[in-house]
Amino acid sequence: MAKFVPAPPSESDSLEIQKLKLEIVELRKKVRWQLTPAITALISVAGLLVSVWLFGQQQAANRVAGELERRAALQNRISSEADEILRFPGDPKLTISRVAFLLADIQSVLDSPVNPISVDPKDKQPLRLADALPDEYRDHLTRSLVILVRDECDLSSKPRDAGVARAIYKYWPDYKEYLGKESMGALNYVLWKHTQAVEKFHRQNPGYFESFVSTKEKGIEPGPPFKGRPDEETRWGHLVDLSDGFKDHLKIVCLETKQLDVIEMRQGRFKDFQTNLSKPIVSDFLLEGKTDKESCENILKKEN
Repeated sequence: MAKFVPAPPSESDSLEIQKLKLEIVELRKKVRWQLTPAITALISVAGLLVSVWLFGQQQAANRVAGELERRAALQNRISSEADEILRFPGDPKLTISRVAFLLADIQSVLDSPVNPISVDPKDKQPLRLADALPDEYRDHLTRSLVILVRDECDLSSKPRDAGVARAIYKYWPDYKEYLGKESMGALNYVLWKHTQAVEKFHRQNPGYFESFVSTKEKGIEPGPPFKGRPDEETRWGHLVDLSDGFKDHLKIVCLETKQLDVIEMRQGRFKDFQTNLSKPIVSDFLLEGKTDKESCENILKKEN
């Protein structure tokens, strides 16, 4: 569109027209002079708004980057602690108390609060680190712990392995849930391992179970020649870890009343473990009952 520029007055124009044209020229000069500050102000405001928007975008990007960095640090901490736990069978310096601490710490890290960020799924706004991680993340560690107890722990020859199986059961709730819902075969095998370990324990300590006598405190204690021996504390601790570990895993199916194959498995494993303890006062005390049903009732009653 052509720009309108008023013609300057000419000598042929009348005085009125010349005057009108001069006024129009002066008016356009005034309008142009008055609009210049307004336009300059608008440009300045627009520049400020763009700067504020860019600053906000940068701050948001920094928050996302900082949150992602924090989450990565927490995940690395979990991975490092999980690796340490899974080295237990081959690391004699790693104690059961250390494993218990690491499992509790991993749980606390997973429960750590996190800030929702733009990369999170819209339908899953996280409140904890566990919510922000893939569903399979926790399952991987649980399955690894099941494999550790089922395949790598030597319950018979290494008393500390029997102790770590109990620690995993106690300090990682997903372990027992997985065995009860996803892998009944693994649970059956772990119960069998405890049963075989007690049988081997008996062979390695002939006469030990047979020597036990009742005490006035309604407990039991070994008789001669085992009572008072320097290695008795280690031997008794191993036996308790085996029997308590067996009861822990038995508890997973204590409330099962409908699946006949599971009930038969529970009864069979209980009977085998009871038989391998050789003496009724030993089995009644350690298993807290004469039958799997009675044992389950007493175990659950104590827990509640």
